[in-house]
Amino acid sequence: MISERPRKALTWKKGLITLAVSWVVCGISIYTLQLMLWPKEELECRTNLRLLAGAVAEYNQAHPSAPLTEDIPDSMVQSLGIKTHDASGKEVHYYFLSPSPHGGVMPKCNAHDINPLSLELMGVTIVAVIGSVLFLSLSGYTLVLDPPQPDGTV
Repeated sequence: MISERPRKALTWKKGLITLAVSWVVCGISIYTLQLMLWPKEELECRTNLRLLAGAVAEYNQAHPSAPLTEDIPDSMVQSLGIKTHDASGKEVHYYFLSPSPHGGVMPKCNAHDINPLSLELMGVTIVAVIGSVLFLSLSGYTLVLDPPQPDGTV
């Protein structure tokens, strides 16, 4: 006869704490893997896009009558210390503005197509939910316990 481990009822508190811990662990793991596996050039490009997003937002607030909507001026790119050419002088990165889904504009790069932060967070959340469910099921938790049997076992 195969003996089963006793199952435990899953409470909201235990489930939410497990999900939160799993989300933090998955987020840190994915971020670390990105730093380790992505090429240095792509990481620099992501940093440059964040810098440009801040500079464009500041410019658009300071100049509401003539906001930037398509091209980013070369002077703005150079003032942030962003390199767009390689050692031979060939243009590798071209930064431009694209309409964002929530209104306004966001900078993009011709060399690297980068997912929005919301999509990355959704991926972390999906991995965290799967990890939480696996952890809880392997730990013996269940959503619904069967009614006790006549001999007192569950």
